[in-house]
Amino acid sequence: MNLFNKVLVITLTIISILFWVGVVSVAVFFSGDLITRLKDTVGDLGPSLSVWAQAMIGLVAAIFILLSLLLLLAEISPPRAAHIPLVGVTSGTAFLTAQAIIQRIKNDVQGLPQVLEVKPTVTVRSKMVDIRLDLHTEPIADVSAKTEEVCRIVRDTVENKIGIKLRQLTVRVHHQSLPPQVTVLPKETRTGEPTPEGSRDVVIVPESQQDLRET
Repeated sequence: MNLFNKVLVITLTIISILFWVGVVSVAVFFSGDLITRLKDTVGDLGPSLSVWAQAMIGLVAAIFILLSLLLLLAEISPPRAAHIPLVGVTSGTAFLTAQAIIQRIKNDVQGLPQVLEVKPTVTVRSKMVDIRLDLHTEPIADVSAKTEEVCRIVRDTVENKIGIKLRQLTVRVHHQSLPPQVTVLPKETRTGEPTPEGSRDVVIVPESQQDLRET
């Protein structure tokens, strides 16, 4: 979708530039015919009408062409990596990329118990950052406690270990649900024959099949 929007904006910008170039060309090379027709329609408005009309058309067209060129340059220019200055460095000036912050958060959070996956998104706000986490947890995880632990670790990582001010931290939790319950039955329940003493052969029967067996 982002690529489609980018192509659409570039296409419309080029069309806009060509349109206003055409308007200027018509105003310059065919102004005599236009002014004649305008005089025939509204009457003689004075000798300065032609010069005034050409100047206004040229000014408007120049403004729109300039804006279109700036928009086109902004769209086709490669995006610059977001950098944020490190506040803990006093002997010089150091910057850290948003991608480096994302990787550090992944390293510190991904290995926590009951955490399946974490996907950070970092937005640079001047000398601070906003962080949004997509946190995937195991079914047995205590969601509130685990979310609090992750928030504490992320804040400590960003502000103390990296040295960047954390402006806002948002966590979206994806808690994996438990699988359907199953019951472990001895072999004799499955075959109708007694199981020899000491046998450990079992079969897992889903609850839906147990209901059918009982009926």
